[in-house]
Amino acid sequence: MAGTMKRIPLLLPVVLLLVSTDLSAADKAAGKPTVAQLEHFEKVIRPLLSRRCFSCHSKSAKKLKAGLRLDTRKRALAGGETGPALVPGDPDKSLLVQAIRYDGDYKMPPAGKLPPEEIRILTEWIRGGAAWPAGGADTVDPSAPFDLDARRKSHWAWQPVKVVEPRPLPEGTPEKLISWATSPVDRYVLEQLLARKLAPAADADKVTWLRRVTYDLTGMPPTPAEIDAFVGDRTGQADQKVVDRLLRSTRFGEHWARHWLDLVRFAESRGHESDYVSPNAWEYRDYVIRALNSDVAYDLFVVEHVAGDLLPTPRRNPVKGFNESILGTGFWHLGDWCHSPVDVRQDEADRQDNMIDVFSKTFLGLTVSCARCHDHKFDAISQADYYALSGFLKSSGFRLVRFETIDHNREVASRLAESRQQARRKLYAVIRGEIAAGLANLPAYLLSARDVIAAGSPDDAAAQVAAANARKLDVQRLQRVIAHLLVAEKNDVDPLHAWARLCRVPGNPDAKAVAAVLDPMRKTWAARRTAAGSALAKSRVLVDFTRLEGRRWRQDGSSFRTGPVEPGDFVMTENPAQPFGQVFTRGGAAWDRAFSGLAVAAGSENENGKLSGWVRAGRTIRTPTFQMKTGRLWHLVAGGGHAFASVNSHRLLHGPLHGRTVAAWDAGDNRPRWIHQDLSRLAGHQAHIEFSSRGDNPLQLFMVVESDRQPGDPFAGDAVGALASRFDAKQAGTLPAAAAASARLLKTAADWSRNPTPNDAADQAVVLDWLVRHLPLMVANPAASEMKLSIAARGLLAREKRLVGEVRRTSRLAMAMWDGSAVNQKLFVRGNPKQRGKAVPRRMLQALGGKPVKVTSPGSGRLSLAAELVLGGRNPLVARVMANRIWHHLFGRGLVPTVDNFGVQGQAPSHPELLDWLADRFRRNRWSIKTMIRQLVLSRTYRMSSRPSAEAVAADPVNVWLHSMRVRRLHGEAIRDAMLSVSGRLDTAYLGKSVPVYLSPHMIGRGRPKSGPMDGNGRRTIYIGVRRNFLSSMMLAFDTPQPFSTVGRRTKSNVPAQALILMNDPFVVGQAGLWAKRLLALEKLDTGGRISAMYRQAFGRPPSDDERGAAVGFLVEQGRRYGLTDKQGPGDPRPWSDLCHVMFNAKEFIFIN
Repeated sequence: MAGTMKRIPLLLPVVLLLVSTDLSAADKAAGKPTVAQLEHFEKVIRPLLSRRCFSCHSKSAKKLKAGLRLDTRKRALAGGETGPALVPGDPDKSLLVQAIRYDGDYKMPPAGKLPPEEIRILTEWIRGGAAWPAGGADTVDPSAPFDLDARRKSHWAWQPVKVVEPRPLPEGTPEKLISWATSPVDRYVLEQLLARKLAPAADADKVTWLRRVTYDLTGMPPTPAEIDAFVGDRTGQADQKVVDRLLRSTRFGEHWARHWLDLVRFAESRGHESDYVSPNAWEYRDYVIRALNSDVAYDLFVVEHVAGDLLPTPRRNPVKGFNESILGTGFWHLGDWCHSPVDVRQDEADRQDNMIDVFSKTFLGLTVSCARCHDHKFDAISQADYYALSGFLKSSGFRLVRFETIDHNREVASRLAESRQQARRKLYAVIRGEIAAGLANLPAYLLSARDVIAAGSPDDAAAQVAAANARKLDVQRLQRVIAHLLVAEKNDVDPLHAWARLCRVPGNPDAKAVAAVLDPMRKTWAARRTAAGSALAKSRVLVDFTRLEGRRWRQDGSSFRTGPVEPGDFVMTENPAQPFGQVFTRGGAAWDRAFSGLAVAAGSENENGKLSGWVRAGRTIRTPTFQMKTGRLWHLVAGGGHAFASVNSHRLLHGPLHGRTVAAWDAGDNRPRWIHQDLSRLAGHQAHIEFSSRGDNPLQLFMVVESDRQPGDPFAGDAVGALASRFDAKQAGTLPAAAAASARLLKTAADWSRNPTPNDAADQAVVLDWLVRHLPLMVANPAASEMKLSIAARGLLAREKRLVGEVRRTSRLAMAMWDGSAVNQKLFVRGNPKQRGKAVPRRMLQALGGKPVKVTSPGSGRLSLAAELVLGGRNPLVARVMANRIWHHLFGRGLVPTVDNFGVQGQAPSHPELLDWLADRFRRNRWSIKTMIRQLVLSRTYRMSSRPSAEAVAADPVNVWLHSMRVRRLHGEAIRDAMLSVSGRLDTAYLGKSVPVYLSPHMIGRGRPKSGPMDGNGRRTIYIGVRRNFLSSMMLAFDTPQPFSTVGRRTKSNVPAQALILMNDPFVVGQAGLWAKRLLALEKLDTGGRISAMYRQAFGRPPSDDERGAAVGFLVEQGRRYGLTDKQGPGDPRPWSDLCHVMFNAKEFIFIN
């Protein structure tokens, strides 16, 4: 820094000649409210005044108090009985501020002092000049009807795109002007010029045009080689070849992506106090760059942003095959988030307001958020429109998506599901075939086994042989049956438990003795069924996973299969002879081990805060949204897992405030159990639960209930229903009948496996689970039966193993939408989320013909919203807005100057017919951005010089009618990139993770990240990290917008900070030094040659003789100041570095003509 300071006196005389200090434009704009200030009034100030003041101080007040009205600027400035309420710019002298502070004679509102935040908001508003929309009535009369249709019909932007061909030029138009127009664009422009007796400026020279178009398309200067090639091209197609080359360059997408990122408030952190990271936000940035370079049709680009996660056939990356479309939805989540807000409902309302604001400005050029608290003051946008859009967001959520693998793994999961269904059918068929004969003679085995056991000699081999011979049975099978009955006697849920108990009755028991054994068991079974039936009597069932089928099955990834498991489904082991692993006796959501071991690619960021402790991406299932009453939740689960309760979509969990929204539990004995999650602090809020496995432990989810105490066991009656139905007094009154009942119990389960029904599925599945594990009890030759089962299972297991091997387990992560439950948002009265009115059906804006999403649609309906934006030609705004944005970036001013506001408060188009022609051509050319840009930059209008005639300036000083090209200052990014380019430091690496922003010692605060290198590793500025609380000082000085809402038209300031940055910033000084070394490395050139090279690199032209002489003189003078001899001077980098630094400060370096 010291070296830099020493150079300032040396450079200052030259810099002062080169840097513009004309602040007249800014001075003229002083006092005029900005668009942002007016929007702030409509979105924040007016609703606050309406809520707190209008009941006593407005036209609608029943009795006006103190003669003061605060519903119009004029009345507020005039004041009431005690004087003006507002003194713009001076809150301390404003009676309104004195009253709300309770400082003066009046204390308002009288019922109680406003919250400190509301006092601050009003105070800062007045300090900033009390911006208030001008024109017409200052407020809408609340008693006047909101006539949406009349507003729609009366304003140009809502009307259909109408193409009016350019009219014939007036007779007598000079041939020179007639031939000037070489395209329809030129004809429309010329028509307006001639109508005002103006003429277009002369063409720019070739080098000026090349520099202009190169910067406009790539954000970089043309190289001397590119200039030479263009100037030397005599083919007549030189312009077209240049444009095509620039459009093919990857630098095109890098530059135009920056324009787009301004619209979607791109940043890589959340702002607020601690500026937490927005995980992998750079993936969205790279998605935009790739899309622009690939010239993805803009209508598809829009659809991908709104609903790219819902496209049945998403666009795939042509090289790596991953899902590109889903990445577009990340834009919804780029806003600033508050961590652990006290009022999560208000926080959600504010976040959704930002989403709607960005969505409506970016794609529609409308300020829909101004209708959050009331019908729009000026435009055909109702408050219901706002909440109709809010419903789409209420029905959607956040996730980090495994975009590289999600589609592939979903397809694998689908094939696994088909394979497993086939395995279920085939293996159960083998089981049924093998046990058919065994079930038929099972009663004989049971009676023989009883004879042995009842005689008190269950282990007596001779008795076993005798019993087998008596009924001509296989002795080994009989031995297996006896051995099992001895075990079943102690297990009261074993299907043969009842018979095992009867085996202990000595002699030949009659019906009374049989009843004496079975009647207590029947009472136990009945009690269990009663207990199971009343287990949830005092609970409110919020979610039943056994019934979440079809599109109500919401998971991120495929870790919970393609739908709920059903009773009788099973997990196969790796042993084909015993292929049955876990048999699911209850339906529900079940973790699929096929998707275990999922990993996150190196460099990808996980969620932060309390959600950072485990990887949820691709491993999570969510419940439908529900309204909590008490907030005392219980989850019925089996296995270990995590639960996150997304309450009003809040998830930035830092600190203890909302810690209970996260729960974790270990696997235990893997039996169903209740897990408690106490969210009573958040009772009354809407929520959904996101479950994921703990590690790769098995996890099954059954239900979520709300209860003041732990519910009972709803599964306590499993199996006993089947037992009770087969062992009633009529069917099992005698020993032979009881033996036959036992066999029927097993046969019923086997038959159920062929054609399962839901009525008694749990009962039958429990018995079926037992049956497949006790095959040796049913067959005489278990080895032969296992061989048949093995033959059938071998191919199925091989296919399962092959499919499991196809699972891609490592992926990068990116922010994306996650479709949720279909929820219509309730209208907030005066924008207050605590005062909710009726629910508003989800739909597009009414003025654009929005139709409510079908009630039967289970998801958000965002795909239908996306379709209404771009399909069918009903919406005139999307094409108009984008065509206007493209024009704005190429010509410096949109045909509609207020590029983000096509409403009444915006400016009308200067060339409405040209705008509609462009919008129509845009759609006809398949929404190709590159095609439109090519057409515009090859027009004569774009080729005009920036030297207007005196007559043109006098008649049209703002250049509304396009009599010449505007002189435009480069954006801060292009200035920095140009410095890197000419210094030779530019790293042209394409895409990739952001380089952390360089932090000076003065950039301090909570959440301060690690500083990046001063030169950003030479990467283009688009690849430098954007931290909301630690923005680049150089970019801020040159008007890069702060990323909080849509900014389609950057501020054009001319402030001392810009000159000071160019003068003192270490990056600028460092690049000047590198540039000097690069020039000195040109050993074949003398001093004059190096000066010429310098000018060509910086300005695209050679120096004039005067400029060369001044540069030589400067080098000599600087050499003397450094104490160099005449011989040392030409080779010392210090004077050259100073000269390079001067060149960076030249107006010609940072402006394009």
